[in-house]
Amino acid sequence: MNGKHNIPYATGKGWAAVRLNYASGEDGRDSDLALDVVLPDAGTLPGAMGAGTWAEASALDAAQTREVLVSLPAWTSPPSPRSPSRSLMEQGLAPRAWTGSRSNSH
Repeated sequence: MNGKHNIPYATGKGWAAVRLNYASGEDGRDSDLALDVVLPDAGTLPGAMGAGTWAEASALDAAQTREVLVSLPAWTSPPSPRSPSRSLMEQGLAPRAWTGSRSNSH
């Protein structure tokens, strides 16, 4: 995906986010599914962003649309299956559910 798009855009302290709607089947209408892309400021790993940052990114629900230049690489799966969680963890994302850590809250 490359080009300028009028899409929901929001920013907060240390991050910016956009919402990319998936196109649906043959009729070409947008589906109800979307991908929220939350990017930390340059030099910050996503794993270093606090939990509150992810909650703040829900501001996309009420965000105004604006023209945004989007450039995302095409996703190509490797020939042999690899765990997506391993790839994400290598990028600094380690949700507690994947690392075996547990919250003290019930």
